[in-house]
Amino acid sequence: MRGPLCDIPLNDTWVLSNANGLGGTPAWTELSPTGSLPSPRGYHNAVYDATSNRMIVYSGEGAGNSSLSDIWVLSNANGLGGTPAWTQLSPTGNTPDAQDQSAAVYDPTTNTLIVFGGGNYVNSVWTLSNANGLTGTPAWRTSSLMGWWGHRRVVTPRKRSMTRPATA
Repeated sequence: MRGPLCDIPLNDTWVLSNANGLGGTPAWTELSPTGSLPSPRGYHNAVYDATSNRMIVYSGEGAGNSSLSDIWVLSNANGLGGTPAWTQLSPTGNTPDAQDQSAAVYDPTTNTLIVFGGGNYVNSVWTLSNANGLTGTPAWRTSSLMGWWGHRRVVTPRKRSMTRPATA
């Protein structure tokens, strides 16, 4: 997350309860996770695995506009069920180039993180198997496709696809 006035990358962790407004008034709460913290960053990807209550964070832009390619998992990510804790994953396989402003989606059926594109018009798709760190050793795989910089994607789990939303 970036600071509101000075564009400085941060590494704080927040959870929004009642985000859909149906269970009460939405409210932000800062978490205090244990473990080593990911380095401060902005323009990163974060996906949530509701089955395991884990948030997976990949890449971003760190201090001095340095691009990052690390992957972190936050257990008890919604602040319930125990103390949240950060763990850095060490996937096998070739590691994606450091990327910021890529798009990522998570397929809970296959426990796979899918990362597409990124800064400088990166033209690749990377998948990370065992992405939540619970079912085996995470491993990266790649394939090349046409990419866009600073884009957003929507996942369709039933079709196991990522689509580019229409723009106005």
